[in-house]
Amino acid sequence: MIREELNAKAIPPKLEDPPAPEDRAGELSVPNHEAHANAERLLHTAAAARNWSDKDAAELHGLMPQMAPAQRDQISSDLFSAINRREIKLAVSGLLF
Repeated sequence: MIREELNAKAIPPKLEDPPAPEDRAGELSVPNHEAHANAERLLHTAAAARNWSDKDAAELHGLMPQMAPAQRDQISSDLFSAINRREIKLAVSGLLF
């Protein structure tokens, strides 16, 4: 009887399956090509104007949640790189996106 109780306690409880990728905090695992293309267009337009405005920041803010994490990282990196190379001048009163 004691041996059976010890064996029953030695079996770990079944762990829950991890959430599916699309369930993780609203992150998309599938690339959204339309949102990414719109974000790239926004960056190119800002680079041509050499200016990053509040309107640009608001538009990118709306696009970011629609993109997959890798797409967001790439757009953020492109924006920061353009700012560091002084290709885009910041004219925002708040956050960049």
